[in-house]
Amino acid sequence: MVAFSRSSMEQQRRHLRVFRRPAAVHDVISIVFALVLSCCSVNTAQQQPEAATNHGIPDIGSRRILNAPFTLEKRFSNRQKTGQHIAVRSITAEEMKLCDTMVGCAGVTFSFDDLHDRRQILTSEGNSNADVLLKKSLQVHLHNFLPSALSTMDTRSDQILDHIGTLEREITESDGDLSSLGDTSKNIFTYQSKKDYIFHRGRIVADVLDEHRRTVPLIGLDEAKRMCKEDSNCIAFTFSTRPSAAEEVHISTAENVTFFSMVPSIDREGRATDEWRSYISSAPDSHAGSVDSSNVNASNITIHERELDQPYATKRCCTRRDPLPTLEDLGRVDQMPRISCNISKEEFRALYETPRLPVILEGCDSGWPASSKWNRKTLSERFDNETTFVGKFHNRRVDLDNYESWGWIKDAMATGEEYYVFDSLIAHPEVSKLQHDFELPAPIENIYLKMEDFPPGYGPSRWFTYGSRGSGTWPHLDPIAADAWNYVARGYKWWVLFPRGEEMNYGNLYCAHDCSTEMWNADHWFAEVGVNAGFNEYDGMNPYKRPVHVLQKPGEVLYIPNGMVHSVLNLDDTIAVAAHFASTQNLEMVWNTIVSLGSDKHWQQAYFSGILDREQRRFVRNVSGSWPPKP
Repeated sequence: MVAFSRSSMEQQRRHLRVFRRPAAVHDVISIVFALVLSCCSVNTAQQQPEAATNHGIPDIGSRRILNAPFTLEKRFSNRQKTGQHIAVRSITAEEMKLCDTMVGCAGVTFSFDDLHDRRQILTSEGNSNADVLLKKSLQVHLHNFLPSALSTMDTRSDQILDHIGTLEREITESDGDLSSLGDTSKNIFTYQSKKDYIFHRGRIVADVLDEHRRTVPLIGLDEAKRMCKEDSNCIAFTFSTRPSAAEEVHISTAENVTFFSMVPSIDREGRATDEWRSYISSAPDSHAGSVDSSNVNASNITIHERELDQPYATKRCCTRRDPLPTLEDLGRVDQMPRISCNISKEEFRALYETPRLPVILEGCDSGWPASSKWNRKTLSERFDNETTFVGKFHNRRVDLDNYESWGWIKDAMATGEEYYVFDSLIAHPEVSKLQHDFELPAPIENIYLKMEDFPPGYGPSRWFTYGSRGSGTWPHLDPIAADAWNYVARGYKWWVLFPRGEEMNYGNLYCAHDCSTEMWNADHWFAEVGVNAGFNEYDGMNPYKRPVHVLQKPGEVLYIPNGMVHSVLNLDDTIAVAAHFASTQNLEMVWNTIVSLGSDKHWQQAYFSGILDREQRRFVRNVSGSWPPKP
């Protein structure tokens, strides 16, 4: 039986949705509506929020309050009747888990509005249903700072679930008679995130009275967190992701990290928001030490609505293309696993394709002519000077294709002019012969290769690449639901791989057009943005869910699962192959692509001609959402 990663497929579907956000309102966070779409598929156009009031919530720091009429759709659509009682399974656990993963979320408060007043209002409007009452009464409050676990706060998630579940059942069973419930406006429960530090964009402004302030050079993010946690006088730290000297480059460490015992404010103006990162202790009153929450001026801690689910989506000013990290620098931070290309298809599928994990295969090119024949001398003689290639030439931007002859490209190689060939291996007969110099890596199986002319117009989805130092790509996603494998015959490539499902709106990672070099290119992006990507955390509870740097060496094949935003830079003259393939472990998206891009011939061939086995056919019928395929 083939194992399918349905959870990862659902995650990708959620991230691929386009969220329609309401207009920004000061002190209101609209992240709840992302939850609406991802959890409940509710039409946000009919549920625009209004700013909520305090509702008796104790003063627990800088809070952002919002209405949350979204949970009941999920709860009551999944309710189970047991006798005369309705067992409601609250999805508040999802909101708690989401807050833990959000690097900028300190906690979540759940409260119920005064149900007696709300009942009178709803009754006058002709609404007496208990479902509607709950929908209008439950409030969710997201916090970007919590001083401590106050006595009024119940921070254990299981107890909160019990409290809210009990209250919901009582309200549901009362069906209008609320006299026995007491003052439900007092039902306030706060979940405190388990993260040690909460992320804030901007620079902490130093206080002259902070006698414990100190600066430590050249340390990484994890080391900074450890040092602050072990220092009883530390409540926060801040650092810049841009070196002060233009000739310096730091790929895994910040130039300087400053630690504080006081946080008077955070500067979020101009470049401070773009370049600076700050971390404040989560619930400092709960930690042992000489500092407490009074050292943090919570009223000066602000946050924009987009920052909870897009904490790093601020375009940077790209003004330089050097310096770049050395091969030694990249080698030190490259933690990508290397495995033998002799691994079986079954083991490769189980260990990497199913969990959607990137990996480098070694030894695939043993016996490939490309490993010995692909160099400047042999390729210079292989093509006619009039052969035309698609690529990026004449210092053109990487989003603009143009064409040049092989004769011009050879002259560019000799004179040091920039070039980047990226052409299909079936573009013309001379280039198509290169396909005989390599093979599909043994562990990889490609559904599309078994089909006739699919995807239409793509051919075999293999490209010959030949680029000078500094050529490459911006962050992007591979199309047609494809996984990718990339082989390097000559040269070195620097890859930045973002965690799967993150930064799906990758245009937010591009350089800012208004302040960047006019013709900014891949090397500008890597020198300004890519070099700092390792500082981005995408799960407050998982320190490994960060972008990774990969140094790909000659002879290596890099596997990248679909849904992983990535970018690549050639560190010297590089000759390589880039290829897409349809993985059986991404079958839901692959099948939907076959149905949407192909004709009846294509899906019928895949389904009836033995390309999909019995278990896979059952999967596309029951799970894909594209069955039966519509003409």
